[in-house]
Amino acid sequence: ASQSSALLAWVREPLWQAVTSYQEATLWEPHNPELWNTLGSVYLELEQPDRAMAAWSRSRMLNPSQPTLACQQAGLWAQQGALDRAVQVYQQALQLDPTCLQAYDGLGKLWLQGGDLIQAEALFQQAVAVQPEYYGGYWGLGQVWQIQGRLAEAIAAYQTALSLAESNPAVLSSLGAALEAADKRQAMLYLAKAALLRR
Repeated sequence: ASQSSALLAWVREPLWQAVTSYQEATLWEPHNPELWNTLGSVYLELEQPDRAMAAWSRSRMLNPSQPTLACQQAGLWAQQGALDRAVQVYQQALQLDPTCLQAYDGLGKLWLQGGDLIQAEALFQQAVAVQPEYYGGYWGLGQVWQIQGRLAEAIAAYQTALSLAESNPAVLSSLGAALEAADKRQAMLYLAKAALLRR
């Protein structure tokens, strides 16, 4: 245990040095949103979510028209279990940019996890409408349809997602699970391939 603690401290030391450097930089450039954004990301790497949120809040305050900053913050709210706040901030991102895939994806996943399949389906459909080459929208639709028992549609959505994101182990696993429900033999091939890709 002491060796792993020492290794972890050794790995994190450069990150803490980066924090110090970014903190100093924000003293010289307190109105630079990119500095605050990067500082927040480093804090998140160091498993300091409260500090990350504070830095990202400052970044958003300085650059309120940037939807990706809102999505970063919404994702962190979701991880912390503040789902209402996450939904609100993802919706703000969509108001800033109605083509923000990260917001559609984040909201869709929240509704899917919460069991609101109608809302989740609508958001994943919107993501695909905004960007037909976005595999995440098809993957999300596949998950919704699989839960609803619409296996043929789920399989087709997963296959589309897979054609757009080859060798994605998560999509392969989802497709394998849907096929397992429909056809055990084909499912085993996809599940085995997904397991190999994860190694």
